[in-house]
Amino acid sequence: MQEGNTLLRDLKELLQSFRGQFAQVWKEATDDAKKFDLSEPELPRIRRAPRRLDEGSAGHVFMCPEDYSRQQYLSLIDSCTVAIESRFESETWNFLSAVEAALITKPVDTSVISKFYDSDVDADRLQLHVNMFHDLMQQKHLLIQSFGDVVDSLKSDAAMQCLLPELTKTVRLILTIPVTTCTAERSFSGLRRLKTYLRSTMSQARLNNIAILNCHDNYTESVDIESVMNDFISACPVRRNTFALAGK
Repeated sequence: MQEGNTLLRDLKELLQSFRGQFAQVWKEATDDAKKFDLSEPELPRIRRAPRRLDEGSAGHVFMCPEDYSRQQYLSLIDSCTVAIESRFESETWNFLSAVEAALITKPVDTSVISKFYDSDVDADRLQLHVNMFHDLMQQKHLLIQSFGDVVDSLKSDAAMQCLLPELTKTVRLILTIPVTTCTAERSFSGLRRLKTYLRSTMSQARLNNIAILNCHDNYTESVDIESVMNDFISACPVRRNTFALAGK
């Protein structure tokens, strides 16, 4: 999360640096237009506002195409900056940033984690195990700079998972928190294909299972279909009498 915050800060600074480059962008655009024999930029046609939106005063009129383009250019930069801030300034993002800081910063203070998960974690044991984790990493001369480093260290050492069960459980709980809603949105957009008119009587359990297969299609494509078909047929005497096993 700290790396993500750094990248976001650099991105916003980069966008703000573009604000003073309009003159160069305009010159390059007009030079390219002349080079390719294109028409010069023109002001858009003035449109009359709807009567319900007409406040009795005339709207701003730009004196030249360059002024209009400058306003659009700056407006685009501001819109991108606001969209980035609104997208990543969420409670989930802030909480995950605080969690990462609690796990990798010394002196260790895991109160933000134990307060959030309440009875799911033992606050005292978690504090102890995180301190032990940092001591072990220091003995191995390994530097922990992000939550990903914590996850990689635990994944690569099964003995450490057994030694630090409270930290391992906490990391697993944190990994279940979705940073974005992309997976859920993918499942919503796929419902039209998953639950068709021919499947109108589908149960909720089956719909959930099909949605999971749809979201994780990279794993679904690696499944041996013939093996699944054989297991399905072999599970019922009626199916065994009706269908032949695949590959036999």
